[in-house]
Amino acid sequence: MLDDVRKIVKIVSRIGVASGFVYLVLGLILLAAGYPHRHAYVLGLGTLLLLPHSVALAYIGSAVHNKRDSLLSVTLLASVPLVVLPVLGIVLEYKIFLAWFGAVSLLSSFSSIRIASRRKSSLKLSLVMVAFTYIATFFAILYGFLEGFPPKFSELILGLILAYPVPLIFSVTVHALPSTFKDEPIIPASILALVFSEASSLLVLGQEYLIGLSLALVSLLIYPLAARFYRLPSYSHRIPIKDKDHPAYQGAKYFISGHYYVVLVIAIIVAYTILYFKDSGCTLLCLVHAYSMGFIALHFMIHGPMMLPVILRVKHRKKFTQIPYLLIVLSLLLWPGLGIGSYVLFVSSLIIGFRIVK
Repeated sequence: MLDDVRKIVKIVSRIGVASGFVYLVLGLILLAAGYPHRHAYVLGLGTLLLLPHSVALAYIGSAVHNKRDSLLSVTLLASVPLVVLPVLGIVLEYKIFLAWFGAVSLLSSFSSIRIASRRKSSLKLSLVMVAFTYIATFFAILYGFLEGFPPKFSELILGLILAYPVPLIFSVTVHALPSTFKDEPIIPASILALVFSEASSLLVLGQEYLIGLSLALVSLLIYPLAARFYRLPSYSHRIPIKDKDHPAYQGAKYFISGHYYVVLVIAIIVAYTILYFKDSGCTLLCLVHAYSMGFIALHFMIHGPMMLPVILRVKHRKKFTQIPYLLIVLSLLLWPGLGIGSYVLFVSSLIIGFRIVK
């Protein structure tokens, strides 16, 4: 088994994704129990970093042709300790995890660019963008260790969100959305969205919030253009299955509809960032939740029903519903003023979303 890197990918990714969900549940429980700081550390390390990385490993591994790939094998084995290190978040320790994650990011970037060199078209672009995301994440973490991390964890995690999960989403979606409907992304826009997000990360980590958050908004606004969101109506007409009751048709509509909600979430993040600039009802913590509960969680909800059954080897019920999308948007709208209501709606979106799969 260990002679086949594709099997190692499946094992490590499965363990990482399962662990990420455990940390998600643990983090939500800690918040309900009255431990907001421990909640932030556990979710920040275990869900916002470990979980996307575990999915990214499966994504990179899916493009491998050869059974033996020593570099990817080392990357996978080096990723295993990340499964347990988020536990340190309970005692409010994050630097050990980040140091290890930085080293794994460097390995992951080399693995992704090497595999990208053997691929073509938008998948090649996507893997190169994944590689750039990892190398930029490595330098963002290195910058933190050399120059000092922001004093508040909310400031640190916002910078890391803009360095890793947000551009990782860009990297995957610019391939996944257009290619599903035999289309191609806009390459210059794809690269610009990635570069602006990574630049915003370094600026936010350096506490240059005005320029950093402005660049983050620019990246969010370029991203739909790069992934050709404006062709979503035509993509609906390209669904090969015309029977609206067929699971394949419902899955395609679910996938397309999710990206309309992404546009809504981007609009909300723009509004919240403007409110932050005006010091009127939205703090940096508010923006952390806007990106994590909104942008990141929504994309995970879009792709989750398609990828989780494969990674976790569970049966797919294919009971597609857009209710989780709506609940995520509503929870995001409620967060600044009604935290309890936002919490209930967000947890409900996760439960209903999970029922799509199992």
